[in-house]
Amino acid sequence: MGSFNHAAGSLLFLRLGGIWARARYGRRVTRRLRRGEWIAFVVVLAAVLTIVLWPTHVDAPVDGALSHVLAALHRHGVPGWVDYDFVQSAANVVMFLPVGALLASLFVPQLWWASGVLGLTLSLCIEFTQYTFLPGRTASAGDLMTNTGGALVGGALVAIVRWSRAPGLESEPD
Repeated sequence: MGSFNHAAGSLLFLRLGGIWARARYGRRVTRRLRRGEWIAFVVVLAAVLTIVLWPTHVDAPVDGALSHVLAALHRHGVPGWVDYDFVQSAANVVMFLPVGALLASLFVPQLWWASGVLGLTLSLCIEFTQYTFLPGRTASAGDLMTNTGGALVGGALVAIVRWSRAPGLESEPD
């Protein structure tokens, strides 16, 4: 999960950088950025679907190591509520951040919050598929909430970057 989260973070950083470049340099970079956004969306969606539709829990190979790391962190003062469930929930949020950012950028630029609705729809489809067709996986309402939250935060980040780069928001000299 760690390498995916790193890749997702990198794609989100590139996406937010693309918004900045478009606001600064205008249309000459728009076509290339748009193509890059579509490629990033396909890559992110393929990675998310691979992880969530894998026949078994993808974190099973690292479950023991994660338990040891969490125990060591707890011995060094990390609160007890930072447990396996917390790590799994945080990973779900991080996994859906680039999904929401790219959805907000590609499909609903002015309605950034719709990335949460689309994230919820995608998550409902995923959880239904896991429940119905993947007996080795566990569908949960918690995953619906964290996936939707991640998509919504991703969309909000895109909106914040757009808003901060909008014309007329520059402070005028006194």
